Amino acid sequence: RDELTSFLARHAWEAQLAPTWDAARWDALACHGIDMNDFVVVRERDNIVGAAALWDQRAVRQTVIMGYRGVLRLARPLVNVFASVGLAPSLPAPGHVLPLAAVLGATVSEDRQWAPLWRALRDSARARDLGWLSIARGADDPQLAVLRDVAGGREYRTRLYDVRWPGTPTWSDAWHALPFRPEVALL
Repeated sequence: RDELTSFLARHAWEAQLAPTWDAARWDALACHGIDMNDFVVVRERDNIVGAAALWDQRAVRQTVIMGYRGVLRLARPLVNVFASVGLAPSLPAPGHVLPLAAVLGATVSEDRQWAPLWRALRDSARARDLGWLSIARGADDPQLAVLRDVAGGREYRTRLYDVRWPGTPTWSDAWHALPFRPEVALL
């Protein structure tokens, strides 16, 4: 746990909105059933070079499918045939919960380590019957292009607002220079 905490804490300083990693974070996550066993780790020369956890939040937060429209409604049975052989995530029937996990603490030392980390996350997700993963990154994050290629997923774009009270200081230039990496699991 100390090695993983050190790795996550060191890389958290490279981004805005990344959580701190310390004993208090582990204690807070433990209250939600998350521990270091939920993390997949990529190693090179016995050192951690990539890590992330899957947090199945269906017990506290759910996405319920209300229905499908247009082509997707007609294609759903075919998509689920591909899903049955592991070529696509399944599309649940209307009224059912989407098997979605939030990716927590996703960190790599170098861009090239995204591929093995994402493969390990997908394997872990399949073993837990989780077909869908979510991760958040800012549009200007230098790792975003690599993550797009590796994950091959859908993007949901939103805005992040800077809200402050009058007289509150603005962000420093150092703060602006760092990419945004909010933890979707903690939102």
